[in-house]
Amino acid sequence: MVSIDLDGYDGYQKLANAAFVLGKPVDTVREALAQEWSRMHDEDKDWIIGTDKASLAVLTGDPAGIRSAIDQMQKFAGPRGETLYHMIPAWNGVLWETEAGHLDRAAAVAGAYLRRLDAWSADEGLDLFSIAYNMRPFMNKALLRAGKLSSAEYAAKRQEWIDGWKRRLSPTMARYLWIYGYAIEADTPEDAAEALDALPAYTPVPEFVPSLHASADIGHVFLLGGRLDDAVRWLRLSAHDCDAWENPFAWVKASLWLGQALEQKGDAAGACAAYGDVVKRWASFGNQSTSAALARKRIGGLGCGGG
Repeated sequence: MVSIDLDGYDGYQKLANAAFVLGKPVDTVREALAQEWSRMHDEDKDWIIGTDKASLAVLTGDPAGIRSAIDQMQKFAGPRGETLYHMIPAWNGVLWETEAGHLDRAAAVAGAYLRRLDAWSADEGLDLFSIAYNMRPFMNKALLRAGKLSSAEYAAKRQEWIDGWKRRLSPTMARYLWIYGYAIEADTPEDAAEALDALPAYTPVPEFVPSLHASADIGHVFLLGGRLDDAVRWLRLSAHDCDAWENPFAWVKASLWLGQALEQKGDAAGACAAYGDVVKRWASFGNQSTSAALARKRIGGLGCGGG
């Protein structure tokens, strides 16, 4: 792409992503991004730079960089009326605060987003991306984790969300409601049991999902529900996906969940490798990463070489 259009910028983000996934020096990644940014002249330049910086900060374990990038995106989104510009920084904020174990802060981000949501222009599409970008269940789950919603209130809001979509969607598209209404929100075996009980009404699970976030969480549901073969299949795809940029949080957490699935299947070597990937990415987060802390604990428990 770069060689075809030397003055264009689209290829450089993909080059940065590929360089990172292939293990090139981070300076190579940063230089590719600098080349991308220097060629941008459209009104969304600051927005795209903010999203790039957020992905790089998550993938390299830079807490200050994550906060700075979210602030940059929020500043750009301020006067914009389109929901997407406000959703992306809020989504990243909830993911970051949840990963750091700050559930009250995650709820504050989610609550602020939901209180303003109806003032922004809605996406009226009926495709799977429109469902994926509608973040009400995700944000409501952040409120539930922090005790700002009761379980009954959360369930009622989710059902309202599902019913609203079902009235508008084709049967094929309605299958995606399970992913974004149940799978992405599952934290516990009880959540997984509820999701798997609901699954027959949405089968088969779509093989194509529009985000790495979705495929990782599908695997997580199967892990929590004890369906280990299904979990490993989805989590291997997610942890080794070529597009780390698209959702860096899910890309790293998929390795944690893959390690847990492989450990339960008796594959200690595979589990050690997966846990090691998490620590490699997020060791610099220190005590701000609950995933890295759990991975280190399991590395110690398994007696992984070098752990």
